[in-house]
Amino acid sequence: YLAFNLGGLEFIISILLQYRFARVEQPSQFGGDPCDYTDNESEDCVINRPCSKARCEGFLCATGRCINRRLLCNGDDDCGDQSDEADCKKVYQRCNQVLEQFWGIQMLSSGVVFLMHIYSVFKGYNFRDVQACTQNGVKVGVTIKEVSVSVGITAGGCNAILKEIGDTTSEKKFVEDFIALIRGGASEHITALANKDLPNAELMQEWGDAVQYNPEIIRMKVEPLYNLITANTFANAATLKQNMKLALEEFHQETSNCGCTQCQGNGTPFLKGTRCECICPLGHEGTACERTQRTNVPIDGNWSCWSSWTPSSGRQKSRSRQCNNPPPQNGGSPCPGPSQETT
Repeated sequence: YLAFNLGGLEFIISILLQYRFARVEQPSQFGGDPCDYTDNESEDCVINRPCSKARCEGFLCATGRCINRRLLCNGDDDCGDQSDEADCKKVYQRCNQVLEQFWGIQMLSSGVVFLMHIYSVFKGYNFRDVQACTQNGVKVGVTIKEVSVSVGITAGGCNAILKEIGDTTSEKKFVEDFIALIRGGASEHITALANKDLPNAELMQEWGDAVQYNPEIIRMKVEPLYNLITANTFANAATLKQNMKLALEEFHQETSNCGCTQCQGNGTPFLKGTRCECICPLGHEGTACERTQRTNVPIDGNWSCWSSWTPSSGRQKSRSRQCNNPPPQNGGSPCPGPSQETT
């Protein structure tokens, strides 16, 4: 970087790189030569413009760096000068503790409270029998018979214990209480909440802070990364979000097998780098699954690539695709999904 002052204005000459990329329009197939040259180029670019300071939407470090406020008081030097860790009432460091993996640990964050120690003998076997069966039987199910002989309990007894521990919907001989309202969090906070009739605000806050280190996924929903970009976390959020949307569309185009020529006999085309190959069903072989002794095989339909988006009209745009790669033949199934998309 070269900086200079001219006429009261500060200028900066930034010598950076600009890039361009090529996308495979037609992958090689059936033994053709793949695209073996580079798919990107770069060259120097020179920008002459007055310096402008971008407004920090997060936390402004003493060094002038702008970081997300979520990075404050996390134990890491994100600013480079520790200014993001100064004046912290509490530091939320990631958990580095190695947890003890006792039997039934997978049930702990679901709210199960184990009180095994209060049962000395129950239903013909005791706590040591349960430990021996679970510590060995859960790891290697085929050794249950060997384990039962070594601890002096029958194989049927071990099987009963393992079945009982694995069943979380019925009443247990070894579980005094079942609490399904506490989901996720650290074990010490779960235990404290489970043993208090009316937990106080401080305990609830500590449990809530610990959920991020040991969460329980109740419902999973896949969303694109650009949904994380907001005006509160990034400057020029609208531009960044639009660029990430375009990048996602280009990624789908580059990795889709819609540009592959159809495989015969219901073979499945897949893109491997810049080359298309066919996965042949049973009874078919060959580069294009063309060799078979079967006749009149039903051919399922497959989509061609999506068209480009139409220009926006009424704040909407659309695109379409055709079921012709190949079309359904001999009673084969039609292409699944819509032929048009509007957004």
